[in-house]
Amino acid sequence: RTVDAALGHSDARGRALFASLLDPTVAIDAFGIIHAVSESVERVFGYPPLELVGRNVRILMPELHRFAHDGYLERYRSTGQTNIIGRTREFEIVRRDGSTIVCDLSVARAEVPHGLGPLFVGSFRDVTDRKRAEEAVRDSERRFRALFDRAFQFIGLLRPDGTVLEVNQAACEAGALRREEVIGKPFWEARWWSHSQPMSDRIRDAVNRAAAGEFVRFEISQRGRGDSLRDVDFSLMPVKDEAGRVVLLIPEGRDVTELKAAQRAETSTLRALATIGESAALLAH
Repeated sequence: RTVDAALGHSDARGRALFASLLDPTVAIDAFGIIHAVSESVERVFGYPPLELVGRNVRILMPELHRFAHDGYLERYRSTGQTNIIGRTREFEIVRRDGSTIVCDLSVARAEVPHGLGPLFVGSFRDVTDRKRAEEAVRDSERRFRALFDRAFQFIGLLRPDGTVLEVNQAACEAGALRREEVIGKPFWEARWWSHSQPMSDRIRDAVNRAAAGEFVRFEISQRGRGDSLRDVDFSLMPVKDEAGRVVLLIPEGRDVTELKAAQRAETSTLRALATIGESAALLAH
């Protein structure tokens, strides 16, 4: 009797611990019949525990996955092999109201005494909010990339130490290079400034000034395709956090080669006209 009482108490404690698990937990046999569930299934899945016990676990699955799960169990009964034990995978759950959530599912095998066969204990962690947040981040990144790469100006993102984090497509095309050639490297070592050590030094100095909180802007010569040089209106803007620390630098460039060429042509024309005017004045005398 003492042994029986001890076993009874142990069994009661085990059931109490299982029932109180925070994450929904479901124990099924090799045929998919639910033998036990934690009380948390009601909070997450919407089912009272007693409503699930004795039913096939397919009730929690989308219809498209039910047939496949039956196949997994049949293969296990035939071969004794399963690929899900000890792994965590994403699993879609149909709640009692018909809505679906995404869970991380981990399955363990528990041996049952008296030759009753093993139980498979699945622990579910609701990751629906995490998945939505991840999708929101991906969507934000897609929108950022669309705007970033379609900008006419040359734009990038740097760490305060000048390490390149991002450059847009316009900047890559202007420098005849690929993103992989500059990401993770010092900005002043990029091909844009490789034609002149003084240019590279000037960019490095601009990075140091911007990292100290200064907005920097000047015109500079930038290497383009081949050995061509482009005139660029260049700026570096520091981005600060709430504490006033510089956390990012935004380099921006606008190709002003044609504008500068037009200005030079206009200046040459004015000089020519001035020379003609001076010559005409001399002849008049």
